[in-house]
Amino acid sequence: MATRLTLCTVAALAALLSSCGSPKPAPQPGLFEAGSPHANACKSLLSQRAKEVASKRYLPNELLIHRWPTQTGAAAKGPTLVDEAALTQRVLSAKARGTLIIARGGTGKSKLAWSLEAQLCGQIPVVRVDLQWDVKPPQHGENPVLTAALHAVHGRSADPAAALQRALGNKPWLLLLDSLDEVPLDRRKRLVAHVNAAMKRFP
Repeated sequence: MATRLTLCTVAALAALLSSCGSPKPAPQPGLFEAGSPHANACKSLLSQRAKEVASKRYLPNELLIHRWPTQTGAAAKGPTLVDEAALTQRVLSAKARGTLIIARGGTGKSKLAWSLEAQLCGQIPVVRVDLQWDVKPPQHGENPVLTAALHAVHGRSADPAAALQRALGNKPWLLLLDSLDEVPLDRRKRLVAHVNAAMKRFP
């Protein structure tokens, strides 16, 4: 259940619903704006997390952040121990872009993804994709990871990257990719290539 955190930046489109009839309906909230289904679900998620932390059903994690050598070959710095609150701040400040969280199966990586989504979804748009169950075989050369991300925000398009740009706006957004280690080995290498391509599409 490895979790991949990727902070992306996309272009904007504000969608308003209008009618030719009279009276005109009030404009609907944007996909992640206050009052939208996503925003309401986020409030519920954050409330649920708070209850689980208070009852000690969920214990926030500490993680080691490794800084790998740069492309020029500079030596890597030592790992940094951070708690979840610090990690969320690193994500918001774009200091944890393209982060791969590694742990043994059953140690709570998916629960950590749930917790991070709860803490961040009220501050930036968060899209969560289960790489084992949500990603389907690609069609017509599309990137199946981006297609799954688009489906997660209730959209469909022949060009999922462009549709995500229109749907998510010009702010940073977070793509949580879960369950990489549960993907069969014969599919995993191709899936990782699609993940890397998605990161290049939204640097």
